[in-house]
Amino acid sequence: MRRERVLRIDQIKFDTRGEVRVSEVFTSKSVMAGVIEFRDDSRRKNGGSRKLITHEGNQVVCFVVRGEGRLYVGRKRYRLNKGIVAIIPPKVGHDFVADKGQKLVMFYVSTRAD
Repeated sequence: MRRERVLRIDQIKFDTRGEVRVSEVFTSKSVMAGVIEFRDDSRRKNGGSRKLITHEGNQVVCFVVRGEGRLYVGRKRYRLNKGIVAIIPPKVGHDFVADKGQKLVMFYVSTRAD
C-alpha cells in the first residue's frame, strides 16, 4: 500500500553530484520524480565545454520552482525562470545551466517513452 507524501522544497535532502544536487522523491518501473538543483558552474565561465546529456528511453518534464538559467537543446538556447515547464523527448541532447549567482531548482518527472 502506498502512502501520500507532502514535501516542502526547503525540507528535501539532496545528493550532491558536482554542480548538481538531486533528490529522488518517487520511483517505480516506469516513472521517476524528484527535485534537481543546478548551481552556477565556474568551469563554463572559464570557457569549459558544455556536456549534453540524453535519456535513452525516457521523456523528461521539468518545472522550474526557483531561480533562473538556461536550457540548451542542440544549438538552441531557452531562458528558464520560475513557472516555466520544459519537455525533453527521449534521446535529445540537452544541458541545464544556472545563471551566475543563481541556483536553478526544478521538479522533474521522467517517464518511459514506450
